[in-house]
Order: sequence, then C-alpha cells, then structure tokens
Amino acid sequence: MSTSPPMHQYRMSASPERSISEQEFSDEPWKSLAKIVRDVGPTLSPDEELGNLAAAEAAVNAKDTERTAVVDKARDELRQLSRQLAQASSAAQRPSSHPTAVEHEEQVRQLEQKQYTVGKQLNEEQSLVSKKEVELGKLKLEKQEVEKINIGEEDEDDGKNDWMDGKIIRLKILSESGFSLVPSKDNKSADKILIRNDLKDDVHSVPIDNSRSKVYTANLIWNLASEGC
Repeated sequence: MSTSPPMHQYRMSASPERSISEQEFSDEPWKSLAKIVRDVGPTLSPDEELGNLAAAEAAVNAKDTERTAVVDKARDELRQLSRQLAQASSAAQRPSSHPTAVEHEEQVRQLEQKQYTVGKQLNEEQSLVSKKEVELGKLKLEKQEVEKINIGEEDEDDGKNDWMDGKIIRLKILSESGFSLVPSKDNKSADKILIRNDLKDDVHSVPIDNSRSKVYTANLIWNLASEGC
C-alpha cells in the first residue's frame, strides 16, 4: 500500500518554481527597456537634445508672444470700434436744437405758403411792369409825334403858320395824356374836365368853376390822374 506524501511537501516543492516564474515575468520589461537604451544610447547626443528642447521652448514662447500681441491689437481695435459706434449712435440722435418732425412739417407748410404769396406778388409786379412798359411805349410814340411838330415854321404849301399858338400843342398833349375838356353850351369855355385813368380803367369828371381855387382844382385833377400809380 502506497502512501501519499504530505500536502506541505507539495507546497514546498511547488513554491520555488512559482517565485522564479514571477520574477522572470516582472524583470522582462526592464530588460527590454535596458536593451533599447543600449541600442539607442550611442546615437543620442545630450547637448543636441537639450538644444532642441531650448529651441522648442523659445519657439513656444515666441508663439505665445505673437498671440498676445495679436490679442492686444484686436482688443485695441475693438475698443476703437466701440468708441466709433458710440459716437455714431450719438450723432444719429436728433439734436435738441433741431425741430421735431411735426415742427418740420409745419415749417415746410409755412414756407410753401410764403412761396405761393411771393409768387403771386411777383406775378402782380410783372403785370404792373408790363402795363408800365405799354404806357412807356405810348409816351414814346407821343414824344415822336410831338418832335415832328415844327413850331413857328411856315407851311411850305400855303405859307400859313399853323402852330403859332401853343395852346393847340398843350391841348393835344393833355388829350393824349387822358385829359379832355368838355366845352360849355355856348362853346366859349370849358365847364368840366374828364380824367382818364388807364391803370384803373376809370374816368373822373371834375367841374371847372370859380367856387374852388385853381390850386385845389389842379391838385384834385393830378391826384385823380395819378391814382393807382
């Protein structure tokens, strides 16, 4: 009859093998790393690697400085644009000294009314000027007719002096100027004078008698003749 060895003998015999395998498993990464270091070590230059690190750090710092400058510039531009926006908003507001929309419309209506009034007055003035020009033309024609009269010269046909009496000339001028004498019934004198006012299309009659002074009658005649001028 065979006997089995005790259990602690199995544990003791198995324990060294298990610890060795665990030790080999835990040392393997370090061995691989050591091999890599041994293989790569001859190709590495500490000074060169440190220089590369310094250059990389300098490049990063330069990039940070450049980015900071760009950000500061953008902030300055933003502040400037904000000020311009505030100024534009303030300028877009209606100043207190300027009229409101309702007041502006009222001023426009007043100006239009004034324009209409001035235009009407201008038309009236132009019409008056036209009448004056017509009157001036008549006076020029009358002047030409008067200039043709040779006072005191004898007529070559009959040898008579037709214009010796200046009363005829004065009567002609008065008649052309709008004054007409109305003779009395006996045709020896004038009872009244008719005054024609071309500006007002009126005809006035003024009696000629001794009840009024000559100065009063003359002033009355000229006032009626010049009425509307």
